[in-house]
Amino acid sequence: MISDGYAWIITDGLSTLLDPMGAKVIGSMQGVLGIRPHKPQSKRLENFKKKWKSEIHSSSTKLNIFGYWAYNTVWALAKAVEMVPQESSSVNGENHHKNTCQFPVIKVSKIGKMILKRLLKTKFKGLSGDFSLVRGQLRSSAFEIIKVIDNKEKFIRYWTFKNGLSRKLGKAKKGKSMSKYELKPPIWPGNTKDIPRGWTTPVGGNKLRIGVPDKPSFEAYLKVEQDSYTKESTITGFSYDVFEKALALLRFAVPHKLIPFPIGPNAGTYNKLLYHVKNQKIDAAVGDITILANSLSM
Repeated sequence: MISDGYAWIITDGLSTLLDPMGAKVIGSMQGVLGIRPHKPQSKRLENFKKKWKSEIHSSSTKLNIFGYWAYNTVWALAKAVEMVPQESSSVNGENHHKNTCQFPVIKVSKIGKMILKRLLKTKFKGLSGDFSLVRGQLRSSAFEIIKVIDNKEKFIRYWTFKNGLSRKLGKAKKGKSMSKYELKPPIWPGNTKDIPRGWTTPVGGNKLRIGVPDKPSFEAYLKVEQDSYTKESTITGFSYDVFEKALALLRFAVPHKLIPFPIGPNAGTYNKLLYHVKNQKIDAAVGDITILANSLSM
C-alpha cells in the first residue's frame, strides 16, 4: 500500500521516531507525511546532547521528543516540590495492612495535592521548549510537518494554533497566511506528484472479498445464516454492525462480497482465515477476531 494512489499521514508518535529508526526503515516509507512537536534548538539543548552521548557511550542511543519531555517533567516536579513549604512535608497515617511480602509500612504524604497544584502551574524553558500544562496535558506551541523523501525526512513547514502554516516561527503578517498553493507539490507514495484519489472503482466491477467466520457459538458477535432457497448468506451481529457503520462514514461506496468461512473441529480456524488475507484469497476479514502475536506475523 506504499504505491500510487495511496496517502499516509503519521502522527507524532511515529514521526518522532523516524530519525532513530535509520535509513533502512525510512526507505520503506517513501512519500509518507508526518507531523510532530517542534523542538527549538538552543545552546542548552546542544550541550545536553553532547553530555548524553559522552556518558551513554553509544551513538545508537538517541533521545527523541519523549525523552526530552521526560527530562522536563522531572525538573517540573522538582520545582513544584521546592515551592511547597517544608513544614507541610510531613506524613499522615500508617498502613497497618499485613501482607505476606513483608513490605515496610507505607506512609501517606499530606502534601500530594499541594505538589499537584504547584505542578499544574509550573512554567519554564525546558530542553524541548516552553513547559506548561493545559488542563493537565503538555501542549506544544508549534508543530513540524515533515515528509519522507529519498530515504530521509524532509522538513516542509511549521504549524501553530495561531498562525497555521508558516515558513518561519513568529508572528504572521496580517493577510499573509499561507495557503496550500504556496507549498511545493509533495511527492506521494509511488514517487508521484499526482494527488491520491483515496479510492478508485474496482476494474471490471470486482468487489472486495470479505471473509467472515462461520461458527455456531458467540452469535451475538457474528451470526451467519443461509437461506435454504436462494443459498445466500445473511450476516448479523455486533462485529458486522461495526463494519457497516465504518463503511457508512466513508465518502465513497465500497462494493464488497461477504464470504462465510466455516470454523470448527472439522473445518477451518481463525488463523487459516487470516492466512487467506495474507495470500490474497480474500481482501479482508470481519468478525470476532483476536489480535495475537502469531496473527500479526502471518
